[in-house]
Amino acid sequence: MRVHMLMLVANVAVATSAMAVELPKDVTTADVCAVVPGAEVAKALGGTLTEALLVRPGGDHARCRYTVETEAGGPAVVIVWLHAAGDFDDLRAVFEDPVTPVEGLGDAAFVAVDPESARHDLFVLLRGVAAVEVTGPTATGVRAVAAVAVRAVRR
Repeated sequence: MRVHMLMLVANVAVATSAMAVELPKDVTTADVCAVVPGAEVAKALGGTLTEALLVRPGGDHARCRYTVETEAGGPAVVIVWLHAAGDFDDLRAVFEDPVTPVEGLGDAAFVAVDPESARHDLFVLLRGVAAVEVTGPTATGVRAVAAVAVRAVRR
């Protein structure tokens, strides 16, 4: 009986984690940590999630800060933002060249590297839905997390 109860609890947990979180009409008010599950972010980075923290100064500008202990032996901090889709062009205009186009993620995507922090900043447009921004320490890491975030937002 106990084994069956444990299996039932495990099945409910899996089903619950697989359910999509509905985006609000104004995506900047979303709980990004709920929309983009930390376990999936950690898996994309090949590590273990140590923290997923919703950060919302001033009540909007939705973002989640994920801290992942990587197999390479150190923490990686990745931030996922959700912006209004209509803000994509303005976000692109903020960055001076060089920016690199990124194929295969959304309707448009680009990545830039901050010269001061050396962090990679990847933006993806999901036309009519949202603009997804992922910042992190490596190009491959932000690309992998952006793919997770795009899938989660499109659900």
